[in-house]
Amino acid sequence: MVPADIGADSWSGMAVNGALATTVADLVVAHSVMAGEEPVPPGAPDRPLRIALSTRSPVPGVRADAATRAAVDDVVARLRAAGHTVVRRDPPISLGAAAGALTRWMVGAHDDAEHLGLDRHALQARSRTHARIGRLVRRAGLVRPRTAVRFRERMEGFFGDVDVLLSPVTTGPPLAARPWHERGFLANITANARWAPWTAAWNLAGLPASVVPAGIRPDGLPAAVQFVGPPAPKGDYSGWPESWSVCSPGGATRPSSTPPHPPMPRPLPELRSMAAGAAPGA
Repeated sequence: MVPADIGADSWSGMAVNGALATTVADLVVAHSVMAGEEPVPPGAPDRPLRIALSTRSPVPGVRADAATRAAVDDVVARLRAAGHTVVRRDPPISLGAAAGALTRWMVGAHDDAEHLGLDRHALQARSRTHARIGRLVRRAGLVRPRTAVRFRERMEGFFGDVDVLLSPVTTGPPLAARPWHERGFLANITANARWAPWTAAWNLAGLPASVVPAGIRPDGLPAAVQFVGPPAPKGDYSGWPESWSVCSPGGATRPSSTPPHPPMPRPLPELRSMAAGAAPGA
């Protein structure tokens, strides 16, 4: 396993280390080095994979755009053509699990500020608010280990008859390169929640996940999908490299153009109360 040891407690166990690579072989080498192990070439699966597909967003009212959905559909077609079975099935991400991930993310800023001895007055305004909310969440005892345990157990059941989960990663193209550090906490968290709602749950459950290139969008930027696997020791990831190669047979590519800036997202109603000092239970 790749060690984390990030900040005070790796953001309540949700933060992990990973690697960026353009080939499966490079990714295997990078992760082996980080784990302090000898690289072992990935094996081929001994049977076709059974893959669960879910495009439902864990964030209510947020969905992938047409280009993202088309990229997912193309990956599904490639996987089926390669002999794998793809079935539509949504993972059991409950409101409790979503709140558990959010509260851990909130306290992460507070815990690291304490751990590193940072002067909170010297932080950017958005970071000061983040740490302030995190302090309230920590004092209220809203980070409960059982939340992550229950969700992980539910996901173990989910993987009872499927090998891997396939989903989008983001709802659309990258957020515009704006001075986000000058914007408030609410604007930042809203933009991130609306753009990348499919990743935080796996940090909470401690499940392996990988983002894989999946072609080019009509706006010239890369599209991507996400694979999520079951927890060890049940997890058998021998089929992942083949799935990754099927998704992006040509490897990673650079965007050919820069699209116009997308519009600014509107704040999610449930986040407004948190910016004022309240926090959900976990």
